[in-house]
Order: sequence, then structure tokens, then C-alpha cells
Amino acid sequence: MRFIFLSFLIIWISLSYTQANTLIQTNINGYNIEVIQYETNSPDYDLKIWIDTKWGSSLKEIMNSVWAISGVTGIFTCPKDYSACWGETTTINERYVNGKKLATYKSTGERVVFWWTKAYEAFIFQTNKINGDREAQIYEWLANHPLLILDWVPMTQSYWEKGLIDNKMKDKWTRNFICANEDSSLYYFWLVNLIDIDNLAIVLKELWCHNAINLDAWFSTAMIHNWDYIRWPGRDILDWVFIVPKNIDTEELDTHAERIALTFHDKLKKYRQEKRIKTLEALNPKIDDFLTRVNTQFSNTILTEDSLWFDMINGKEIRLNTEAIKRVYLLNSLQIEISILIWKYKQEIKVRDATPVFDLLF
Repeated sequence: MRFIFLSFLIIWISLSYTQANTLIQTNINGYNIEVIQYETNSPDYDLKIWIDTKWGSSLKEIMNSVWAISGVTGIFTCPKDYSACWGETTTINERYVNGKKLATYKSTGERVVFWWTKAYEAFIFQTNKINGDREAQIYEWLANHPLLILDWVPMTQSYWEKGLIDNKMKDKWTRNFICANEDSSLYYFWLVNLIDIDNLAIVLKELWCHNAINLDAWFSTAMIHNWDYIRWPGRDILDWVFIVPKNIDTEELDTHAERIALTFHDKLKKYRQEKRIKTLEALNPKIDDFLTRVNTQFSNTILTEDSLWFDMINGKEIRLNTEAIKRVYLLNSLQIEISILIWKYKQEIKVRDATPVFDLLF
């Protein structure tokens, strides 16, 4: 129908270059790596955390609620499917959100906090041990263990000595991390495939990591780039790291989507509910296809050898600019409005079909 095709005039994607929100797939010392690279002076993106203090949710659900574009799992949780967790998903680790400490423990213990000041200066904090006088400067992040790298030096040996390396850390598995380079201009996160905890620290030095900590893995592993799952989680999680576009008026986009959906409804009122539903359901796959093509177009896969990859990245990263992101968000919001319309039409069918029809006999 013509009005549906007119709605796609809102879609126009343009390109520009940056190192923020770049998906990199590469190989270092024989290990396959998938990381998202974030540039701290990006004019278009913020790096944020989000927490669910009680129940746990999927990465996708929370991303959609906070308008994030990319994200990964955060710190260790005690998942409800573990017998020791008594049917509840919980975590004991410290959180820092917008400069406020959210924790029930006075000390980080053997856990460390990796994150930044409000000016994105990355540093490691551990109570009474590392930067003990700088806790008040922490703007955001979560505490976890083990500390992988501190000032270029691998740090996992101390955890072995204290008996804190469990069997899961000893085995070769997918390992998740977050790190920053020396001047805090670049952050890297997420995973290295089939590697033990000691070799993870060594590999991250090749990734130019100056400070790095371990994140949650195994069945909690989840990674989304440009709205598309790179890795799927096996369970709900409690903490996330997000890349969130700046200068996006989400209320305005929601209102715009509502107006478009109202136009659809007005155009379809002359048809029976079944045809309205069929028409709208045909639109959703077109939107899905568009969003998939956006992810493919703006996700740059880089495959190189060992440390040479870093020199080959420059000038090749592609991202969505702010105007393009607005249009994609508009379509995401529109899909929600379409789902609401379809639900309403189905309810109308139930009411209509449940209403008795009386034939008048003369």
C-alpha cells in the first residue's frame, strides 16, 4: 500500500568514520578475538553501565529500554539455576553508577574496580591496595576478579597464590574482559575464544591493554553490536556495559512512531480486522530486513595476523551517525506500535466473534 512505502522515506543512512562502537574480529597469538572498540572522545556515543538489582533480564531487553546500540555482559552473578543460589539471581559485587556507590560491602576484598572518572580516565581501584585514595573519583563501573593486567603487568599469579583461581578459570573457555589503553583514549571489550585465565592476560597485552579485568562468561556470555546478537546468553544477567548514542530525544521519536502508527490505523479502518493485521504483519519483516542490512553495512570485520591488526584498523571503521541512529530507533519504536495495533485488532476480533448475531424472521 502506498502509505506504507511512504513511511520508508524516513530511512536514509549516511557514513562517517570513527573508532567508537567498532566491532573487531581478529587473531592474536593464535586466539580468536571479538571486541568492541570504544573511543572516549567520541562526539556521538557514551559508554555506560546498567544494573538490575534483583531479578535479572536479557541483554536485549535492557538495551531496548535504555536505547543502547551495543552492549555486553558485566560481572559475576549467582544465577538462580545454581543450587547454591537458592533459586534467586544475585550478585555481591560493588557497583558505581553516576558517581554513586551501590554496594553492601565496605571493602572490595580481592575484587577490583575497573573504570573511569567523569572525564573517562581509566584506572584500577582496590580498597587499601590500589589507588586507595581515589575511590571518590570513580564515576561508573563494577568490581570483579581477577585483575588481569595492571600497568602492563599480568596479575593473575597472585590469585593462584591465594587459591582464587577455580576450575572454570583453569579450563580453556570463552573469556570476557574489559580494558583500556595507556592514555584512556580507547576501551576494548569483550571476548577471547578457548583460552585460560593466564593466557588471557598475555593476549590482552598484545591488544594494547594497559589495565584489564575479567568479566562474567560461560552461560552468561552475551554480546550485541548495532542491535544484533554476536553471542547469545544462556540465562538472565544483572549487569551490562552499554554504548549509548548521545543527543537522542527518545520521547520525540516515540511520539513520531505513534503518529505514524495512527496514520496506519486511519488508512486501514475501512478494512476488516483480519486484513489490517495481515497488512501490518507484512510490514514487520521489511523493517527487520532493513535493520539487518544496517548491521551488516556498519559492522566492520577485520581479520589480520597477530599484533599487525592494530595498524590496519586506522581509517577503516564505519559507524552510524546520529541522524542514522535516530531513524533506526524510530523504526524500532514503530515496530512496538505496530505490535500494539495488531494486538488491539485481535482483541476486536474476539469481541466481534463473541457477539451473537440474530436473524430477523418475517
